[in-house]
Amino acid sequence: MAHSALLAWAWALALGAVPGAQAGCAELGRCCPGRDLTCVFRDWAEAAGPSLGTQLCYCDQECITARDCCPDYTSVCPVPALITTGAFRNGRKKRALAYERKSTGYCVMFRLVTIAVGCLQTRAPYTQWMRYLTQGHTVCVFCEPPALDMKSLRCYGDGKGSRGDQLLQWQAVGNPSCRGTWKKFQQLEACSCPAVHNFLFV
Repeated sequence: MAHSALLAWAWALALGAVPGAQAGCAELGRCCPGRDLTCVFRDWAEAAGPSLGTQLCYCDQECITARDCCPDYTSVCPVPALITTGAFRNGRKKRALAYERKSTGYCVMFRLVTIAVGCLQTRAPYTQWMRYLTQGHTVCVFCEPPALDMKSLRCYGDGKGSRGDQLLQWQAVGNPSCRGTWKKFQQLEACSCPAVHNFLFV
């Protein structure tokens, strides 16, 4: 009896007929960097009946490895934007002059919400900029060639289509432990990022 009920629920889940079966991260309202056991949705399977009990699913980056993601994780929690320091911009511009004639790019302003401790523990010379990331600060991120896709004219992870209150994920290039979340609040087509707290999409 229990086996047949479980089988029926599995078929309903596959057909999308179970209320709440696609819930999880959207209902939780956040996606989390790294492994975060508080980033959990507890009730996604309760709609199937008491025979299954409460099922836990997660909305953190490591849920893919742990195989315990919520059903809607891949649609709600995109892969993080990859960024590096704006100090590399001069070198990038020299290599991308041909692309820049087609499009000069744009800037996106984000407010840093969470920052992993891995950003503060970095010691490599090329990662020192990560130590200055500060929760609550506004950062400006350049989207320009070669990161700028010539077909879509967008940079991956720029937050296009996101709501103003939506948490988006970022990760620093060169240090997988340096990552966090931010909220997009402005995009500027003609921009000049300030000398401090400016970064590049990669």
